[in-house]
Amino acid sequence: MKKIILSLSFIVFGIVTYAQQSLILFRNDIELTNDDVVQIDSIQVVGGYNEVIAYVQVKNTTRQEISVKVRRTIIDSVPGCQNQICWGGLCFSPDVWNSPTSEALAAGAISGPESFSGHYLPNDHPGTSIIRYTFYDESNPNDTASVIVQYTVGFLSIGDLLSASSISSPYPNPASSKVSIDYQLPAQVKIADVKLYNIVGQEVKSELLTGISGKLQLQLTNLNEGVYFMTIFLNGQAVKTNRIIISR
Repeated sequence: MKKIILSLSFIVFGIVTYAQQSLILFRNDIELTNDDVVQIDSIQVVGGYNEVIAYVQVKNTTRQEISVKVRRTIIDSVPGCQNQICWGGLCFSPDVWNSPTSEALAAGAISGPESFSGHYLPNDHPGTSIIRYTFYDESNPNDTASVIVQYTVGFLSIGDLLSASSISSPYPNPASSKVSIDYQLPAQVKIADVKLYNIVGQEVKSELLTGISGKLQLQLTNLNEGVYFMTIFLNGQAVKTNRIIISR
């Protein structure tokens, strides 16, 4: 009996160990949770072009070397803008969505401060684009860690809009049939809307916010269970993104 119990304990330990996430992301030495939203609105001039750049570091939490790749998914994009990724010392053209090369991270190692960078070129088009970067173990593509970056270029910053607004987080969350937000907006906001995206970045629902204050209820009954992302747009700029789980 003791041998059987001991064997079962090893099996349980193996399952728990296998289920652990192998990769953790950092930005500015701060650990990110999976699908954390990072907002960037500072422009750099690189090679004569205006760019907004996001730097992220990746840590291997396992006891063995991992070959890491990265892919990008556009959740929302301003027409006329471009974006691309650099990984492991190489930069790829805007039509490359999945890094063709990997970077080997030793056990417990973290990538260099500029090993990964997401580049956003506004090309003089104001607004906000939202891009997810997903890092994964090349030998196990389901073992991932991701971050969502909101790139904003325009005359009124996200900080200005948010400081003058009051927008609650969606509730309840997880939700089954509907999700709500409470809001109060400044007079400078001429149009406000809410968009809901699925996990692959497809827009599945959109609603306008009416008036400068109120409560919006978004019906979810026609959507499947799973993870979604709700983004609030003020004057065409994405100011807030929350992850929503639909569970029944």
